[in-house]
Amino acid sequence: MNDRLLMMTLAVFLVFAVFIFLAVRLGFGEVNAIFHLLHAQRDKHAPPQPDNMKTDSLSYQFARQMEQREK
Repeated sequence: MNDRLLMMTLAVFLVFAVFIFLAVRLGFGEVNAIFHLLHAQRDKHAPPQPDNMKTDSLSYQFARQMEQREK
């Protein structure tokens, strides 16, 4: 009986760990893209190219705002 309880506890823990890992991984990907945009703007590299990004991402919206502000 204790072996089954231990296995179920581990299974539930692993499922939640995978969900948390994916949420953090995807969330930090968005933050990383925004940091790249800020770094490029600060160092006066190529202007942001929102057309090369996914339209539903935060970095796309941020790049659009940066583009409009420069006009």
